Amino acid sequence: MTRSTRSFRTDMTPTSLRRLSIRGAGQDKRKEIRGAVTWMVPALVGKRMAGNLDITVRFVQNLGRYVGDCEWLDDNISPRQFLIRISTQQSARQQLITLAHELTHMKQFVKNELFDYSTDSERSRWRHQVIDTSKMAYRDLPWEKDAYATQKPLTDAYVKWLKQQH
Repeated sequence: MTRSTRSFRTDMTPTSLRRLSIRGAGQDKRKEIRGAVTWMVPALVGKRMAGNLDITVRFVQNLGRYVGDCEWLDDNISPRQFLIRISTQQSARQQLITLAHELTHMKQFVKNELFDYSTDSERSRWRHQVIDTSKMAYRDLPWEKDAYATQKPLTDAYVKWLKQQH
């Protein structure tokens, strides 16, 4: 699969989510992340869908070998409630990139591009194709390729928008 160049409009405006909670960070970091989430989520899923989502972003010290993760909390069929965890063991810029990566996974679940089988942790469905995750390297999983291809362009577009606001 070839990495495509993703682009995002920088004239987007932030959109309120149904619920956004940010834990494990100080007031300045919470403000920064609230701004990023309310801009990135509508860029990924559209304003209407953004208004139907509950997202908790939790900053944690140790995620093992990962710097972030995203999980649905309500139902594996059309989930609307998500927990995103981000490691504090990375720079502020890298935390934004990790946030963009994990929000891309959220988008994949919301748009039914990615589906986790709750009865078989080694199988997932990506765009109508069932994939045995035990037979693929992490970086070769198509949803990871998509998230890696999206994370930097989304972060760069947000930072550009933020600079235009000041």
